[in-house]
Amino acid sequence: SDLLTRGTKSRSSQDIAAAAERLGASLTTFAGRNSFGLQVQCLRRDLPAMMDLAADCLLNPSFP
Repeated sequence: SDLLTRGTKSRSSQDIAAAAERLGASLTTFAGRNSFGLQVQCLRRDLPAMMDLAADCLLNPSFP
């Protein structure tokens, strides 16, 4: 799950971190025995931008 935030086809890991930091938000990964995913924490007004970022990480990972 850690690889999800290390880059996508259009963003590097630095781009992902900078986008979340600009909004004062966090984007973290989690994994359990039967599941994995991303957790987003942000202000309500920033949710559309963070959901776009999370969707890019989930749907287009580059797995560097």
